[in-house]
Amino acid sequence: WKVRMPLYRRTEQNAQLLVDVLEDRAPGVARLAVTLNAGAAIYLAGLADSLREGWQKAEASLAEGKGAAALARLRSASLAV
Repeated sequence: WKVRMPLYRRTEQNAQLLVDVLEDRAPGVARLAVTLNAGAAIYLAGLADSLREGWQKAEASLAEGKGAAALARLRSASLAV
C-alpha cells in the first residue's frame, strides 16, 4: 500500500512552493518549471523572438522581484473583496 497524503496537504505544499518560486526562494526544478512555462507564454504572446529569450525574460522577472510584487498585488486585491 502506498500511503497517500491528504489532498489539502498537497494543495498547501503546492501553494507554498508557488509562493517560494515567486519570491525567488524555490529549488531549481520548481523554478525551472515555472520559468519554462512563463517563457513559452512570453514567446507565444510575441514578446520574445525565441523560447530561449522568453525563458530569459521570465528568469529576469523573478530575479527583479516582479513575481513577488505580482503576488503582493494579488494578495491585496483578494483581501479587499
